[in-house]
Amino acid sequence: MPSPTLGALDNKIELNRKMNQTLEAMARAIFKSWFVDFDPVRAKAEDRDFDLPPDLAALFPDSFEDSELGEIPKGWRVRSFADIAHRAFYKRLYDY
Repeated sequence: MPSPTLGALDNKIELNRKMNQTLEAMARAIFKSWFVDFDPVRAKAEDRDFDLPPDLAALFPDSFEDSELGEIPKGWRVRSFADIAHRAFYKRLYDY
């Protein structure tokens, strides 16, 4: 006969797994919306409300510019992940 405590722990673990899956799906959706589809920038460019707090909405430009990948938000740059990681690593070294 299984212990009620172990059963409760199993239930809690399963609930946590489901919550993690939900949170991961939400994070992926937000990332795609903001940094792939540029929805906040498009909304600002079209003078539509995107339902973001004003301080967060202010971080997004209101227009696009051409790049080697196509249109990107004005003021943003196309960079490789390796370049960003390299800069972040060395910035951290020099901050000490």
